[in-house]
Amino acid sequence: MHSSRLLVRSMFRSRAPALDVVAVRAHPVRSCPPFWLVSSLPVRPHRRPTELFSGASAAAFSSSTASPSATWPSQPVRLNSSSAPAVSSEEQKETKKDSRPAAKVGAVSRDGTTPRFYADVKVVKTGENKYEVLLDGRSVRTPKENLLTIPSEGLAHAVAAEWLSQTSKLRPHLMPLMGLCTSALDQVPEYRQLHIGSLLQFLQTDTVCIRTTQPELAKIQKQELDPIVRWFQDTFKVGLRLCQPFADPYARSHEFASSSQLSSHEQPENTITRMQWYLHSLDDWSLCGLQLLSQSTKSVILPLAVMLNRLGGDEALRLSRLEEIFQLTKWQSIEAAHDLDEADLSVRVLSGSTFLRLLDNTHKLPKI
Repeated sequence: MHSSRLLVRSMFRSRAPALDVVAVRAHPVRSCPPFWLVSSLPVRPHRRPTELFSGASAAAFSSSTASPSATWPSQPVRLNSSSAPAVSSEEQKETKKDSRPAAKVGAVSRDGTTPRFYADVKVVKTGENKYEVLLDGRSVRTPKENLLTIPSEGLAHAVAAEWLSQTSKLRPHLMPLMGLCTSALDQVPEYRQLHIGSLLQFLQTDTVCIRTTQPELAKIQKQELDPIVRWFQDTFKVGLRLCQPFADPYARSHEFASSSQLSSHEQPENTITRMQWYLHSLDDWSLCGLQLLSQSTKSVILPLAVMLNRLGGDEALRLSRLEEIFQLTKWQSIEAAHDLDEADLSVRVLSGSTFLRLLDNTHKLPKI
């Protein structure tokens, strides 16, 4: 109880805006909601804590904040909505710009799920290349209070299908496209330079460019990956260096590359410069999909091939796992290990490829 009292006091002592909710005494601490399921209604302008209460509640609050040893009121404290401050005409105009209420999420259980709080899901067009997903007529907002405005009709309907497919409980891990949309709106604009730098770093040690000296596997890599290398060079008018970090094919550890061998491998400076300019020309949504695919495939060439319709998601997944597939054919797989990793990787790669395919990528071909 004492820790709960200090928590509530610290909240009111900060300059946080007042919320239209009931402050319940000693509310139990629950697990955090999913990162994209946090949405709130517009709040009133900030008021001093004592202005939020009336009568005995105000006196109890003043006494509790004046002395750390004071007793917290025995009854739940309710906000006094009758004494709300007057809203200026300018604030009313700002509110009218987004008069549609936001979707509100219920309590989140310990397993990360939350009860379904809506019945109807539909997609509406709000402007040129702007679509919204409405839950019972309410807009969906991201954790940073950005309105979920999707630039593609196909992607908007796919996100709506994820919301509609949920049963009595919402499971965020079954909604990967929704997660990508919120990342494109909240994370990529703020950390755009970091995303581009990460993609360029993947190019230095790209899965497509790292080759082995093991004869049988080297033959498979040459047959499967060389066409992708030629496509990349012809499309972007750049050169690529293939790396064979295994100097001694007869060494006991010849199937593994050291970090120093990989770090010494660098692509031509002209290639890095051209790709940097190209990545800067892409929008936040494309960068978000490329980032997920690059982290999953350890490549930037394969995600670009997916975005520009050279490869499908399943084919990109297979090419990124050539070495692993080769080893599994020799040594077989471990139950509840390799199969789970493959399933998780499949969800990430296929959701990222679907995300990129549903965007309009016809204008993203490099103009070189």
